[in-house]
Amino acid sequence: MQLKDIPGIGEKTLSSLEKHGIASVHDLITYFPRTYRTYRSTSSREAEAGEWISIVGTLTRPISKHGAHVTTQLATFRDASGSLTLRWFNMPYITRSISPGETYLVRGQLTIFGNTRQIVSPQLSKVTPDYSASDEMMPIYTSFGMLKSGNLRKIIAAALVATPPIPDPLDQQIRETNQLIDLDTAIRIIHSPPARSDLAGPDLEAAIRRLAFDELYVLQKESLENSELNKVKTTP
Repeated sequence: MQLKDIPGIGEKTLSSLEKHGIASVHDLITYFPRTYRTYRSTSSREAEAGEWISIVGTLTRPISKHGAHVTTQLATFRDASGSLTLRWFNMPYITRSISPGETYLVRGQLTIFGNTRQIVSPQLSKVTPDYSASDEMMPIYTSFGMLKSGNLRKIIAAALVATPPIPDPLDQQIRETNQLIDLDTAIRIIHSPPARSDLAGPDLEAAIRRLAFDELYVLQKESLENSELNKVKTTP
């Protein structure tokens, strides 16, 4: 399978990936997040300023306000507990993409502007009316120019869905001796870690430990191989 076969990877995205050294599906799924952000599942009333949150409710159709150098798009989010403002900048198409009355999962950071509780540039996902949000740990990737973290998150997720189980180069005995999870599980967890409240198996720390072990194992193996090679060269 090639990169171009992954849903969401068109010619521009493919060019951007290859420009930054991502030339295969393996390169893509081993491009790991630089950090993580936890979104707390809450309500519009209970959310606190500065928090990264996930809330579920309905939106009004955004309206655009035009300034000298920037346009602002504003919508009102409502759930059973209250309401807050959603704000975008220079995104006029958002006024056509929102379906008023539909239910959305909204992710973002709650901030205070004057007396207004708001989320700037929120992430939106249409969900069913009975959808129940949960705490989420979101991977954050280093951007490639116009290819932002959110874009990378989507195409990496698509690549992982299309990728069969990844063979493990470590013997099972080595894994058991060092209490390591398998490589396939580690890579999938590193890109989609479970929230702490949802832990029911290997967690992010186990995935990081496995991948760190692999790096040290490869370095040590190369060092030993070079040492043996040098011995051969110096043997009279």
